[in-house]
Amino acid sequence: MPLSKLLHFISYSVFFGHVQLADSLRHGSLSAPELCESCLKRLNKTSELNAFITLLPESALRSAEAAQQRILKGFMNTFIVIAAK
Repeated sequence: MPLSKLLHFISYSVFFGHVQLADSLRHGSLSAPELCESCLKRLNKTSELNAFITLLPESALRSAEAAQQRILKGFMNTFIVIAAK
């Protein structure tokens, strides 16, 4: 999925909730690793805000891959932690 389309999903999630993101993940129009990579890129672009003390991109991407595998196997109650504060 192109980054611009992915950012569109994320931007609209602010206004329309995370339901659309979850639906996109379930229906395959967005993958968990794509969502994770996009969030990490956005965090890197705004790092001067110091919103997070520690970023664990490798761990986040591994978790996203594992979540994607569960989604592909039909486990719809898969959770993806995007941020914890």
